[in-house]
Amino acid sequence: MLLIALIKQPRVRFACAVAGVGVIVAIAMVHIGGPEFRKMGSAAFYVAAILGAGAGGWLCADAFGRAGPLGIVLAAGGGAGMTLLGAAIGAGGLIGSVGGGLPGVVFGPIGILIAAEHPAAVIWGVCMAALHLFARSLRTRGPIPWTGPRKS
Repeated sequence: MLLIALIKQPRVRFACAVAGVGVIVAIAMVHIGGPEFRKMGSAAFYVAAILGAGAGGWLCADAFGRAGPLGIVLAAGGGAGMTLLGAAIGAGGLIGSVGGGLPGVVFGPIGILIAAEHPAAVIWGVCMAALHLFARSLRTRGPIPWTGPRKS
């Protein structure tokens, strides 16, 4: 019952969507992100991407879904920040493996910045736009717990 109540909350729905996008972008990084990412396609990498992206989405949800040009600017900045934060959380959580812990917190975001120059960045951009539209639909359905009354 608690799980059902939790999943009805828009912030949780957004975080789940971001977790899904995290694994999509992780797959893109491994397959079209350049030779330095080819060997990263382990199950632990994908799990870290899902968990890190979900946590980053939970923390940065307020930046998405606002109307107008300011909303687009906020979503672009929030998407970049959310991705770097998610990479730090996910890679830092790989404790016990190579690159986990404190080095992962540093090298996770560096890996994202390296991937930004590869074709995987186009997939990331499309996914961020889709997340913004998804958050917009969540906002227009009525008051959302993380923002208070709707101000479109």
